[in-house]
Amino acid sequence: MTAPIVVAVGECMLELVRRPDGLLQAGYAGDVFNTAVYLKRHAPQATVGFASAIGRDELSDGLAAAVRAEGVHTEHLWRHPDRTIGLYLVHTDDDGERSFTYYRDSSAARECFSAHYPAEVDEGIAAADLVYLSGITLSILRPEARSRLLAALRRTRANGGRIAFDSNYRPRGWACRDDARTAVAEVLPLVTIALPSMDDEIQLWGDHPVEECGRRYLDAGADEVIVKQGASEVTICKPGGNGVELHALATRRVERVVDTTGAGDSFNGAYLAARLAGASASDAVAAGSACAATVIGHRGAIVPSQSSSRSPDARPR
Repeated sequence: MTAPIVVAVGECMLELVRRPDGLLQAGYAGDVFNTAVYLKRHAPQATVGFASAIGRDELSDGLAAAVRAEGVHTEHLWRHPDRTIGLYLVHTDDDGERSFTYYRDSSAARECFSAHYPAEVDEGIAAADLVYLSGITLSILRPEARSRLLAALRRTRANGGRIAFDSNYRPRGWACRDDARTAVAEVLPLVTIALPSMDDEIQLWGDHPVEECGRRYLDAGADEVIVKQGASEVTICKPGGNGVELHALATRRVERVVDTTGAGDSFNGAYLAARLAGASASDAVAAGSACAATVIGHRGAIVPSQSSSRSPDARPR
């Protein structure tokens, strides 16, 4: 069996996390990159590439090395001649809930799919078996760049590839909510695997019932909709006789939450890896839940590789 080719499209930044002693711990992370890392860890047989842009400075060299160290390919990682990578600070409260401060307005990744961005990246996306992107990917691109990305994604679908998407709505990344809705609506007809978080969908679309969220993705053309609902449950949404059939799975219990950064991203990566390996959606949810439970017990988005091993533990409810 030929190894699946996966391309993750997005941004990776310098991540600064405050340690218990007050000092800052540096690493590299970003929602789509996080998912690529966990997907590769759980599906070592897959060829996983990261499509983005970085600079030509020391920090960018470190980022490229971090990507390669995870076994993720860098041939789609363009070096911008003048810009460098973005940066973000992670703030966590006593319950481990996180908030972020970003410094990324002039990052190299914002030039992805611009006129100077290599056409070879578009070709790699078009030829992939699976492409993964998020609402944050869309938010960093100018409208004309998003149009170019969408053209590549249409070729992915035409070639028989699948597209996975997490809306990952962050209001600060958009001029207004209507702009975000427009950009997300443009990509929805191309999405085959939807991995939204309910909190994001409520902010973006005003959804409240999970069924409403699932119906939007199914009606747009997705054949697989997995709605994450924080620590409570994950719901698989399928077409049903009366609209949408819901199958809820409890998430794995976590005694002590240290940092929720990367929880959804790690879930997505382990879920997609399981599906690529032929697991059922329910078993893939269990794998994603177990991975996320491990990740939130550590600081930062990317935990030591031996910590995020597969340990499915989710039960229907």
